[in-house]
Amino acid sequence: MKLSKHKTGKNGAWRVALVAAFCAVGWGSIGAVGVRAQTVSIAVVDEDKLADGFTKYQTAIKTLATRSQGVNEQILARSLLNNDEAKEFETLVVKPTLAQADLDKIGAYIKTSNDRNAEYTALNGKVTKTDADTKRIKELRDLATNNGEAAGALSDKLVELLKKQQDDTDKQFTEQAKQIIIKVANDRKFTIVVRSRGVIWNVASIDITDDVLKQLNK
Repeated sequence: MKLSKHKTGKNGAWRVALVAAFCAVGWGSIGAVGVRAQTVSIAVVDEDKLADGFTKYQTAIKTLATRSQGVNEQILARSLLNNDEAKEFETLVVKPTLAQADLDKIGAYIKTSNDRNAEYTALNGKVTKTDADTKRIKELRDLATNNGEAAGALSDKLVELLKKQQDDTDKQFTEQAKQIIIKVANDRKFTIVVRSRGVIWNVASIDITDDVLKQLNK
């Protein structure tokens, strides 16, 4: 099972129900005469409720969402940084985990880039430009042009980084949830756990979602 909310298609839902029904028949019934079938006791887990209520998972997802929101700003900032600034800036923004000091430095570089963009806009908007104005406009325009390829490469790196972090986060917390589901199911003597998406109806007593969440959020 995965915590990320991927929709189970019509065929997928029927497969889950079919597997549960198949298991409920009991393999012992087709064995040798006198072999007793194992009693099957089915539990249900609501994956959506589990994902929404798993505090640590939600915190990790929100952290990733916040980081992804800053990507466009970082890519734009890269366009107006000189080589020395860009070197440290790129080292910082692709770090897997950012400390507050890292965030402060990134913010400072973004401000530097924004200030240069504002300067370019102001100079370009002047009706009468001095030679110094024209020279500075050309410097800033050339800086942005020359950094275009590097900004594109940084964009690819950041997208790949965020995708990997999302996949790693889902894998980490899904595995944690799986282990707790197994523990709760064993403690309550269930032999099979199915997704609630594949169940048309069930009595509340076999839904172990709340018990699993209590364990996960300790």
